Amino acid sequence: MPYECSIDDMERADQGTASSDWTTIPWAQIVQSRQMQGVTAAGIAHNVGQILMLSWLPTYFGTMYNLDVTNAAAVSAPPWICYFIAGNLSGVAADNLMARGFDLQYVRKGFQAVASLGPGLALLRIAAGPSSADDAAFWFCVAMGSAGCSLAGFNATAPDMSKVLAPLIFGTFNAIGCLAGSFAVYQAGFVLEASNPTQGFQQIFLAAAVLYGLGLATFLGTYRGEREFD
Repeated sequence: MPYECSIDDMERADQGTASSDWTTIPWAQIVQSRQMQGVTAAGIAHNVGQILMLSWLPTYFGTMYNLDVTNAAAVSAPPWICYFIAGNLSGVAADNLMARGFDLQYVRKGFQAVASLGPGLALLRIAAGPSSADDAAFWFCVAMGSAGCSLAGFNATAPDMSKVLAPLIFGTFNAIGCLAGSFAVYQAGFVLEASNPTQGFQQIFLAAAVLYGLGLATFLGTYRGEREFD
């Protein structure tokens, strides 16, 4: 059964505001939506990789390259600067592509492909063993810089699927992704305690790389860039 908006909901959509009537939210349709499932899968992969790097980068540099806290923090910062720059540039680029007539579906998929393949391949390289702290920092910059393209990929899909329910949809898949990322950080601690640091970080980054690939495959196979819920 397709979701039917009330007159109030349509007026809110025209005004760019969200519905506050929780009794009309089509939870079953949202949960069963193939697009929503694909976006959530991409979000889980993205948040697991991002939160793992956010949480463990200083420890990684301190443990693997014997850097003190100050230096470990210094080499951990540039990847996030790359994320900020790439995220803003990808938003501008996506808007320009759609203004030139490119299909929304393929714009989202293209940027998400970069945002998933880039970190996945970079983490595979890091798992293989960088030659130095600077080499590792470079590949983390590649990982986080390319991940910033997700801001024009899965992260931008909520208003594509629903104008009225966009905040709810974004909050839902983002919350699921953040919970998965937090759980991954918790599990990573057990992995590092159970093995030596080299093997532990290798396992963690390999697992994150595989998850990026699975999330991307699910997203590419399900996302259509279509309005579903209003």
